[in-house]
Amino acid sequence: MKKLFCCVIALCALAMAACAVKAPQAAPEAEGPRFAIEKYTEDTVSAEYVKVSGITAQKTLNDNLEAFFLGAFADGAEGSYENTAEFYNIGGRFLSVARIENFMPEGGAYPTAAIAGKTFDLETGEVIGDLVFGGVSPEHPSDVFTQVYPDNAVDAVWERLAANLEEIGPFKDYYLTETAIMAYVNHDLHAEGDYFIFEAPYEQSVSLLSGALAAVVLE
Repeated sequence: MKKLFCCVIALCALAMAACAVKAPQAAPEAEGPRFAIEKYTEDTVSAEYVKVSGITAQKTLNDNLEAFFLGAFADGAEGSYENTAEFYNIGGRFLSVARIENFMPEGGAYPTAAIAGKTFDLETGEVIGDLVFGGVSPEHPSDVFTQVYPDNAVDAVWERLAANLEEIGPFKDYYLTETAIMAYVNHDLHAEGDYFIFEAPYEQSVSLLSGALAAVVLE
C-alpha cells in the first residue's frame, strides 16, 4: 500500500511538471522603430505629424519631425491651414516623410496647396540629403521620371524639374518610398496645379542616390 501511494505521488508530480513545461510563454515585444501619425490642432491649424518610438535617436528625430511638420504654423496661422503626413520606412535605416499642405489665407479668393519632403537617418535622427544626379540627362528627365500627379502635363513644370537636375549642389525637392524616388515641383500658377509629383523607380534611378541610401534600397 505504501509503495502504491508513493507511485501515485510520483505520477502526480510528473503530470504537474509536464503542465508547467507546456504552459504558454508570452511573446517578446517586437524590436525596431515604430511609427505613428499624430494630430496637432490649435485655432485655425490642423496638422498631422509623424512620431517615432523604439530607437535610440527618437528624441532627436521627433524634434526634427515636429520642426518639419509644425514649425511654420505651430503658433497659429493668418488663415486656415491643414496638412496631411505620409511616411515611408526605407529598409529600417531611413525614414522619408512628405507634408502635403493646404492653406486658405484670410480674405483669400482660393486655397493654395504645396508639398515638401525630408529623409532622416534612423540611427542619428538627423536629415540626410543630397542626391547625386549621375544617371539623368537634364534635357530628358522623362527618361527616368514619370509624372504621377496631377494628370495634366505642364511644360514649365518639366522645365523646372530639368533645371533642378542640372543645378550644382544638393537636390532637396524629393522624398523616398519603398520603391521609388519621388521628386516634386511647387508651381506658381494655381489654375495649372499647385504642385506636381514625379516618380523614378529605384531600378532606373539608383545612381541618383548617395552610397548609404543606395546600399539600403538595393538590399
